[in-house]
Amino acid sequence: MTLGSRVKKLRRERGLTQEYLAERLHVTRQAVSKWENDRAQPSMEKLLELSALFEIPLPQLTGTAAPSAMEAVRPPKPIWKLLFFLTAALLAAVLLLWRLSVRTPSAESVSPGPVYERLSDRLLGEELSHLPDGRSVWIRLVMREGEYFTEDWEEYLPGGGIYPINYRGSYRLEVWEESGKCLDSYRLDGDFGGDPLNFPGEVDIGLFDYNWDGLPEFTIGQYGSSSILLYRLYTLGGDGTIHPSCPELIGDSSNRDAFSIVFPRRKEEEGKGFHTFWWNNAAGSMEETAYRWEAQAGQFLAAG
Repeated sequence: MTLGSRVKKLRRERGLTQEYLAERLHVTRQAVSKWENDRAQPSMEKLLELSALFEIPLPQLTGTAAPSAMEAVRPPKPIWKLLFFLTAALLAAVLLLWRLSVRTPSAESVSPGPVYERLSDRLLGEELSHLPDGRSVWIRLVMREGEYFTEDWEEYLPGGGIYPINYRGSYRLEVWEESGKCLDSYRLDGDFGGDPLNFPGEVDIGLFDYNWDGLPEFTIGQYGSSSILLYRLYTLGGDGTIHPSCPELIGDSSNRDAFSIVFPRRKEEEGKGFHTFWWNNAAGSMEETAYRWEAQAGQFLAAG
């Protein structure tokens, strides 16, 4: 059994969701998903936290020692449990002090309440990228201020753009060097008509260089209708700043659960642009729109 399979098995045996595990470990749900599917490995710090959370020895979690061998060397159960919890408490204190000592001035990790809570500087998604000079940077989606609420909130009103779980408020896109220096903070307030933005959970930001200029593009989406999401397209500039790279909202119906997507391309579109598929309610059919890079305008524009 792989490490990812063990993490998934232990999580399910304890009735935990990926979202809950991510909150406890201060990582994204996507990170937990990658661990469980063996597409990434937890750091030693996270392995220790997982061991404490699941209440099993680290070698048993990582598979470096058979459970039977571990049982053979354990002290009597009451003593072993006492030693285990004392060790876990000491480890948690050390990790807390370490986090406080190395925290950069980025968005705080906030654990929302079960029904409603006011939030500020809430990190909702991040993705690693690289600048032309080789520097590594993090693109982050951050709630400046807003509210978290679920369908169990007494003032919850279902409707278009409202989900079982909601993170609604004003947002910004930030670019951070790994050293902790912020290169840009781009406000999203006016890019979707001025209304508060709302997301049903963490956002997995997808990067792609559509025009082959060495600068990645990415999208941020919002509810458009029951059949379509509306996206803004952005480019990470060579200096680490963020720029809109399409003058209009781009409709797409291919994945209404993804609030950042990579648009499809055909072979003849590689290096030139992309296309989208969206449901036309009036015509009752799926439509296609192609977008092409116009160097003179410095934008992706709808073809035709």
